[in-house]
Amino acid sequence: MSPNPILKSQLKPLTLYGSPTWGNSLKVAMILHELSLPYTAIPIPFDRIKSPDYVANINPNGRIPALVDPNNTTITDSDHDVVDDDHKGKPAAGSDRPFVIWESGAIISYLVSRYDGEPSYAISFPPGGNNHHLAQQFLHFQTSGQGPYYGQLIWFLNFHEEEVPSAVERYVNEVRRVTGVLEECLGRQPELLPRGDPSSSALPGPKKEKWLVGGKMSYADLAFVVWQVRAVEELRKLGRWTEGEFSEVERWLGSMVARESYRRCVKWTEEANAKGGE
Repeated sequence: MSPNPILKSQLKPLTLYGSPTWGNSLKVAMILHELSLPYTAIPIPFDRIKSPDYVANINPNGRIPALVDPNNTTITDSDHDVVDDDHKGKPAAGSDRPFVIWESGAIISYLVSRYDGEPSYAISFPPGGNNHHLAQQFLHFQTSGQGPYYGQLIWFLNFHEEEVPSAVERYVNEVRRVTGVLEECLGRQPELLPRGDPSSSALPGPKKEKWLVGGKMSYADLAFVVWQVRAVEELRKLGRWTEGEFSEVERWLGSMVARESYRRCVKWTEEANAKGGE
């Protein structure tokens, strides 16, 4: 069970280690915003993610993002550490170390399981139900089938020391394939009015929306949006994106980028770029 609203308002700020210019960090930031969790973002330049201090204390894999949660602590036993799950949202009695977790998909699963739940399930679904499992399905698809390939396209177009046309073509094709999967999945979903709108779906009114799972915007959608926006930008530059070809994805992206959580991430990126840093 997630913390009740009173406890949530008393949470200590979490710490997000990441880059304001890289999709995996931004998608975690969007989750934090959507859950109204207090947090501090610490930018980690790519030339520092292998530093001894970061590897020893935050992420032994030397990658970003990583999350530190001082509201969840480990109790040091003589032989092992035990995560205290008895009082979620409260420091464990006798605890001494904040909980550290890395890998963006694992961070997202952790945040929604710990801080989103009854009664609202703002961006997730009740555990054990079909929508819960479908949201996990899309999260795993994003971390294994979208993020790595989209990231490689951006790398070969912007950062690789030499041009490799065959690599660019491979990842362009994969971006288009994955976008097609999203198009198909969104196309199967029912059209719904934005939540909280009293208008009948049979009458003219606000534009209808489609989401990946369960008829509502969830962490499944949030996981995909940053990388999808970046990839579409790159395909447009290459002349490999035709407006209207993926109409379901375009409409879905329009709904996602209008969210405050996305706009705040864009601001974080713009501020970092203005400073000339990562």
